[in-house]
Amino acid sequence: MTHRRRLLHTAALVPAALARPARAQARYPDRPIRIVVPFPAGGGTDTMARMLIDAGFQAALGVPVVVDNRGGGSTMIGSEHVAKSPPDGHTLLFTITTLVQAPIALRQFPYRPSRTSPGLDGWARAPSPLLSAPPCRRA
Repeated sequence: MTHRRRLLHTAALVPAALARPARAQARYPDRPIRIVVPFPAGGGTDTMARMLIDAGFQAALGVPVVVDNRGGGSTMIGSEHVAKSPPDGHTLLFTITTLVQAPIALRQFPYRPSRTSPGLDGWARAPSPLLSAPPCRRA
């Protein structure tokens, strides 16, 4: 083997000899999961969140799952709490279309859902009827 080749082989082995073993990451989830519902307890959104837990969500994760109702402020109180919580996957938001509607309808909004909500997904669909008064007749 030439001197140059021996030097290259040695240079290639040095990083492997100096490498430290990777530390195992904690198993997710490693503590209870909180599902924040930005509506009062007993409403439709709260009921659907509890149905999700009863359908096996808690059993599949192997940790307790808690529903935290934080109603008020056109869902801004609960949504802002989740937006400002650590992004570790242990605090989830369970809401309806107000997450998308509120930044458009309200002048001051404490956060932008497009920037602070990495995962948006649909779990259920529900009809949203639009009703109006009958048209007035002209005299």
